[in-house]
Amino acid sequence: MNYCAVWPRNYEPVPGDGPQPAKILVVGERPGRNENYRRRNFIGESGKELNENYLRLAGLERDECRVINTVRCFALNNKTPTDAEVESCSQ
Repeated sequence: MNYCAVWPRNYEPVPGDGPQPAKILVVGERPGRNENYRRRNFIGESGKELNENYLRLAGLERDECRVINTVRCFALNNKTPTDAEVESCSQ
């Protein structure tokens, strides 16, 4: 597993999922506790909101979308990603 230089190795990165290429790219901030545990993005409360509200309103299905996060590692207290974390994850 490749780890970035700015994040402690307490958590493994959660990769994006969905088709590549995809017509729609959904980008979140960072994985939450459920996403970290199950190794999949947007499966907790935010995933429920995405699937049942936003995608439905747009007439889309989850399997049509690529789902990723700006930062791939979970953080306690859901802290806002630092510029260094975003930079490292964008490589």
